[in-house]
Amino acid sequence: WRPDCIASLANGMSFLLLLISLFVALMVVLLYDVPAPKTGNVFYTLTLCLTLANLSLYHAGNLIWLYISWGSIGLVSYFLVSHQAEEQDNGHGAKRLFTTSLAATFVLFAAILMLAVRNGTLDIDGINPQTLTPEVFLPVILAATTASCLYPLNLWLGSSNKVSLPSSILLHAGLLVPSGIYLLLRFHLL
Repeated sequence: WRPDCIASLANGMSFLLLLISLFVALMVVLLYDVPAPKTGNVFYTLTLCLTLANLSLYHAGNLIWLYISWGSIGLVSYFLVSHQAEEQDNGHGAKRLFTTSLAATFVLFAAILMLAVRNGTLDIDGINPQTLTPEVFLPVILAATTASCLYPLNLWLGSSNKVSLPSSILLHAGLLVPSGIYLLLRFHLL
């Protein structure tokens, strides 16, 4: 059981982060000067995929969908960085981004698995707040801070941040940081 005000706060938070993500993605798409048709098409496609994965995360009703959305954000981020690596020789940064987001996804999977076993449900609203113990919440914190580039887990950011400015803005300000903050707040509000 949880009060209705907490449920509405989670929905309001989802809506606010949805608006922020859509605004940043829209500004990046509108203001990005596409250097070549092929590059622009791939950039716009990956931007759309990233935005959809992020929006899916904000409206995930169960733990499996939340996990798939979280993993999709990391995977499409890797594709965006590796696509620009072809142009800017940034393959090392893309691989570092991929391994870091993959590790964060596995850590989140461990937390989700513990929550599902303890509660007997995959529904986020059906999670008993009493089961959100430190051994469950610490992996969530680790996954969220790693993906959100929060200190001290931001060491991977320097080598993978050699992408164009619009991509960097989209990844960090529009999608990765808000999704990590959402994950922390969503589990904290249980």
